[in-house]
Amino acid sequence: MRALHVLCAVAVAVALAAPARADDDLDVPAAPQPPPPPSEAPAPTPPAAPVAVEARAQPARLGAWVDAAKLDVRGYVQAQGQLDQESQDQLMQGGAQLNRDGFVVRRARIAVTRWWTYAGLAFELDANTIAGAAIGLRRAEAILAWPGPGGDAPPVQVAVGLTDIPFGRELIEPSQQRAFMERSTASLALFPGEPDIGARVWGAYRQFRYALAVLAGEPINERNGFNRADPNAAKDVVGRFGVDTAPVGWLTVAGGVSFVVGRGFHPGRDATKDSLQWRDLNENGAVELGELFSVPGAAAVPSSNFDRWALGGDLAIGVRSALGWTRFAAEVTVASNLDRGLFIADPVVAGSDLRHLGAYALVMQDLGAHAFAGARLDYYDPNLDAFDARGGMLLPRDETITTISALGGARLPHGVRLSVQLDLILDHLARDGQGVPADLANNRVTARLQVDL
Repeated sequence: MRALHVLCAVAVAVALAAPARADDDLDVPAAPQPPPPPSEAPAPTPPAAPVAVEARAQPARLGAWVDAAKLDVRGYVQAQGQLDQESQDQLMQGGAQLNRDGFVVRRARIAVTRWWTYAGLAFELDANTIAGAAIGLRRAEAILAWPGPGGDAPPVQVAVGLTDIPFGRELIEPSQQRAFMERSTASLALFPGEPDIGARVWGAYRQFRYALAVLAGEPINERNGFNRADPNAAKDVVGRFGVDTAPVGWLTVAGGVSFVVGRGFHPGRDATKDSLQWRDLNENGAVELGELFSVPGAAAVPSSNFDRWALGGDLAIGVRSALGWTRFAAEVTVASNLDRGLFIADPVVAGSDLRHLGAYALVMQDLGAHAFAGARLDYYDPNLDAFDARGGMLLPRDETITTISALGGARLPHGVRLSVQLDLILDHLARDGQGVPADLANNRVTARLQVDL
């Protein structure tokens, strides 16, 4: 053991006495050398040759790298403040917040696309603070395309991945270009998210447009509890056929018909055991014989599927005048068992199919080169056959939601858009003192600032 200690000491001494390597990443100044003796004049030393210093490579600019890779990078941020009559400084059962007043980053998106002759890719991320800071995938497509002659739109394109749902006009309109803050109530209810996972085929020939898709049927942002998973093997078939033309320079016309055919999913129920329940009927805090109840167990119930469909039509007309463009748009949709965002449609629970009807009409007017104004009326009935039990009678119930929106704003240089929107909402979601459905106070005002990349 003593010999081992001696060997360790010698090794440490040798390591300390060894000169540092030339490639050591240490910046330690050399120790000063003592001057030569006075009796010996030092020989003149020729000037040292300049030491070549290796130039470090400068990092390439992101823009130069993007240009070299031939990437198309785009993005925008939508930040807004909102005042909502329905807001309360309270918490719901379970802890959900009821405050709806404040500021929020509605969308912060970055999209990257790359095209080759016969192929392409598209990738888009979305960030927001609607329910706390969150980042998610908005689009991810692998694309094959047949180029159009003379630079025209490709007649055939095929995309696989997280892709857009080709239904109607409003759903396929990019959020960056949409004038109003959000889509209409019916569109948000039937399609709570704009993308879905599947395959899509679309193209154009002259003024004609078409799109067909086979999708999972569970769009992103759904609130039915499946968390973007596909619970059944059935797929939704979605399609749109339309036209987009400009017969003269001051007039544009676009329209089409759309459809959805698919199958929804009703989750089953687990088996339960027999149990004993105590209900404190006299509220004395003591268990009494008459307050004990037996709850029999139940067998498991298997899951099941149900049919769902939708049919829609849309029309958009643009007219240019000395004041600017005037745009009219309208859309109507009839559907069955397709509400996946507002009142979740489940005919197995309801006992019958739930029919939906939605429509909207809007007008937008340019006020010169930098200002605009518009109005929209949208209507949604989540259940055309709803009934309400009051006073021992079964009466028809009106569940329609009508929203009147007024919009104004300005377009500023460098891709900046400022807009303010007032929403007057007429519904039957509240109850009066007699239990009769009444209008819920849920009007709101939203101011948004959008800046494009």
